[in-house]
Amino acid sequence: VSGNAERYAFGFTAAAGTETVLAEGETEYLAAREYTPVYLGVYSTGNGQPAETWAYFDWFTVERPM
Repeated sequence: VSGNAERYAFGFTAAAGTETVLAEGETEYLAAREYTPVYLGVYSTGNGQPAETWAYFDWFTVERPM
């Protein structure tokens, strides 16, 4: 997840280092101003099909932009 005051981008980096952005959105639609914070979690999908394997996440990193 990356973002700034106006937009978030959601994606992943493959083992080879290739970055893929899956979706982008405006920040105002993810959190109500002065009410609810934005929560972040790891999610996987079978893309509409029954998943044949589990998705395991060893870790993920959240970095705050400088």
